[in-house]
Amino acid sequence: MELKQIYKNLSISFFGAGVALLCMVFISLFSDDHVTAQNFEMISSAENYTKGLIAYGNELRLILTFDNIFAVLYTAGFTFLFMALSYKEKAINVTIAFIVVLATGLLDFYENHHILTFITTAEKGVPVNMNEVSGQMTLSQLKFHLSYLSLFLFAFSMPGNTFLERLLKFSLFFLQLPIGVLVYTSPQNMKPVFEILRYSFMLGGLLLIAYNFYLLGKKETV
Repeated sequence: MELKQIYKNLSISFFGAGVALLCMVFISLFSDDHVTAQNFEMISSAENYTKGLIAYGNELRLILTFDNIFAVLYTAGFTFLFMALSYKEKAINVTIAFIVVLATGLLDFYENHHILTFITTAEKGVPVNMNEVSGQMTLSQLKFHLSYLSLFLFAFSMPGNTFLERLLKFSLFFLQLPIGVLVYTSPQNMKPVFEILRYSFMLGGLLLIAYNFYLLGKKETV
């Protein structure tokens, strides 16, 4: 595959992932209590967890529809990013980053289907297993932290010739990692702030990657 085509595929995939993420955000904003899938990636009592699944089952199914599409598109995007960055030079950090992001995608799919299973379980009146809920939280945290590692490793090989390219590299090195970690380690009253920052960074990062490589693609000869 020609490098120009790789850049095009990369841009389309990341732009699509950004749109899917934006759809999830809008669903959350206009739903009752601004429910998100992340609400069900955290520990709560079995009674409250089950009530939430029943109350927001329809919204969650819609969110998870876009989340599954999101996972497909960002995994495809990172596949093309791996191809683009390793096109001229093989680098161990890019290879490791790609392996890690594949693991992230698998955990994301597992998480989404786990929540869908919980919804069906709750609707059929079967008690939610709290061991599974706690395991879900652990895997969710692992998923996000693997994504931070992948982005950090990819950043070392990202182009940095233009202002927007340097802005992307800076944000991947110095913003996404602390913001993502603080979602889980900050005081309870600060968690919503870092969650909003993480979603904002994810959306901005996806669109910035798409745009940067779109511009690079226009410079490439066929």
